[in-house]
Amino acid sequence: MGLTDRKVDTKKLHFDKDWIEVRTKRLYGDTVKAQRAAATNIGRETSKDDKKGAAAPARIEFDIAAFNLALVTSMTISWSDELPVTTENYELVPDDIVTKVLEEITDDVEDEEELGKLKKTSTSVSELPEKSSV
Repeated sequence: MGLTDRKVDTKKLHFDKDWIEVRTKRLYGDTVKAQRAAATNIGRETSKDDKKGAAAPARIEFDIAAFNLALVTSMTISWSDELPVTTENYELVPDDIVTKVLEEITDDVEDEEELGKLKKTSTSVSELPEKSSV
């Protein structure tokens, strides 16, 4: 048995007469899709004090709403609605239901820092990493 041929576990979440079936374990592809959907305004910061030829720090804004929307869409297997599972149709689902789905699919996230990022509204990264002293 290899890494990619594992059985996929799912869970059906019930909401009155409606239901949503989701995968219970996030795949790397789910994370990649969500990250790509969330990364916006990729560019370089500029400053009057920048020296010519000096590389400006990269600027990436992270839209957590887009991340969450892409994640729930990617991990949803099926639902009771007649409409197909798409990001556009997920936007029509009541917020409290989407919140419960997110809680279910992010329950396996062990890294508290990552879980904290999922609960924030947005974040911006604009600094270069510290240079190594090696």
